[in-house]
Amino acid sequence: MSSACFPTRNAAEYLGRNGTAAVESALLTRFTAWHDRWAGHESDLRVIPGQRENVLFDIGAGQRMLQALACGQGWLTREAQLRALVTLAVGETQVQQARGYLQMWEIRPWMIRFAGKGQFEITQYHAMSLDLAKAKLLQFPKGSEFQLSVTGQDGEAAAFRQLYAFAVGHDFVIR
Repeated sequence: MSSACFPTRNAAEYLGRNGTAAVESALLTRFTAWHDRWAGHESDLRVIPGQRENVLFDIGAGQRMLQALACGQGWLTREAQLRALVTLAVGETQVQQARGYLQMWEIRPWMIRFAGKGQFEITQYHAMSLDLAKAKLLQFPKGSEFQLSVTGQDGEAAAFRQLYAFAVGHDFVIR
């Protein structure tokens, strides 16, 4: 199983960054199968130096699929879907990761942070550019409320001005 998980890990990472909403259900099907394989066998996912080191591929595949499903650029993962991911998560680390995504989603208004170098964090999502941040905002329902988290980083004010103008122009509320 492990050698097959290396391509799965890479594919999940790629799809999370570049996939469209059309791939989300296929990725969820694959993650559900991964869950079915490992649920109840969490102890087998532990890495023991010198033994079972190939399990790293299986762990990585599960982590990347969870991350792609919760944070994919091409789709909006809503509360019900995040709750489902919590139940599909295997092992304490993955459960905590899934709960963390859900907790970020539950904070209202949703947070937007400038991550430096033209990048943004919008709730649990990481947009690598202003254009990707705009695309992500358009996935939220019209009228959604967002809170800008200002830290005073270089370039933050200019980036927020651009994102603010875009958001307001598309019927979002920015605080």
